[in-house]
Amino acid sequence: MTNGPMSIIEQVHAELKKLDADLLERAKKGESLTIMLPGMGTAAAVVLATLHGITGHWPNVRYPVRTEQGFTWPEEAVIDLNNVRLNCRTWRA
Repeated sequence: MTNGPMSIIEQVHAELKKLDADLLERAKKGESLTIMLPGMGTAAAVVLATLHGITGHWPNVRYPVRTEQGFTWPEEAVIDLNNVRLNCRTWRA
């Protein structure tokens, strides 16, 4: 099956391995990453899981904002996934 889950994972991993080695080393040492996801589909979930596996932390995610000129990626439009995770832990009680 060429489009199965392993194929998607392998494709995403191949792209992530192209990232700057220094960036990945800094992330492994605990530096926060802010990423822009490739949509909200399966590949995005694999990117998040892979980065979490490499760094031990969830990355920050920058999201697009629609304006009259089209979509922009403002610096303040960021979701801190580590904080989301921590805040949702209260749901366990």
